[in-house]
Amino acid sequence: MKESQMKNLKLNYHILKSCNYGCKFCFARYAKSEHLSLTEMQRLIVRIAESGFFSAINFAGGEPFLMNELPDLIAFAKSLRLVTSVITNGSLLTIELLSQVLPHLDSIGISFHSLNDDAKRNMGFCLKNKIPLSNEKLTEIIKFIRSNSNCKVKINTVVNAFNKDEKLFPFIQDIYIDRWKVLRCQSFGNNDDLLISDEEWNSFCERNKGGINTVFEDTMKDTYIMVNPMGMMLKEASNCREYEEIGSVLEGDLKELLLQHPLHVEEYQKRYI
Repeated sequence: MKESQMKNLKLNYHILKSCNYGCKFCFARYAKSEHLSLTEMQRLIVRIAESGFFSAINFAGGEPFLMNELPDLIAFAKSLRLVTSVITNGSLLTIELLSQVLPHLDSIGISFHSLNDDAKRNMGFCLKNKIPLSNEKLTEIIKFIRSNSNCKVKINTVVNAFNKDEKLFPFIQDIYIDRWKVLRCQSFGNNDDLLISDEEWNSFCERNKGGINTVFEDTMKDTYIMVNPMGMMLKEASNCREYEEIGSVLEGDLKELLLQHPLHVEEYQKRYI
């Protein structure tokens, strides 16, 4: 990344590896399951806020709401004038939890990949007992957010072998969201059986075009600034199936770390602007 591009950036902070779902297409794979202490996480957020390079932070996982301290971390980041967001599978969201975080949250992204419960189970978008996030619960969650806050709502959908033939757009339009981000399943780990062809991807995109704000992303390579649960800034390895550590956000020089980050700025800006 060039020094002239180091402004108003958004950091995706993956605060923990653990998840209560087992999505086979998930790209958030890390070598270690440890995470920073609450004090260290707060120090990392302070470094981000005071660096002059970042204006926003997105909390991710794993499933970030598995961490009890997440509501406090969101409020802490907001107190430092960062734009705050979180990405979740939605399974742990309750009225009580939403009431706690919404006053400090600018945007929430909820993963949702199919209208069919069997398809959700086949792709691992479910709890260990095979119960997935229902269409009805998603609708209720969004309705509560809309009625009780100004928080923006985004839906993330990963197109893969189990949902490639679906027409999701009518449902997505009816639940009234601010943005629908549609991602093509990427090759991470051992998930080649979920990958789709160019023809299948293009067909899904054409079938699901509509009037809402939709972003179709064919690739995610070098379009995120990611920090793993141990506070290490990451970049994709050359094999595109794992990550390499650039350096510690807690201990390193942030400017030097960003200079080493191969961010595809044009594609990155399409996502956030």
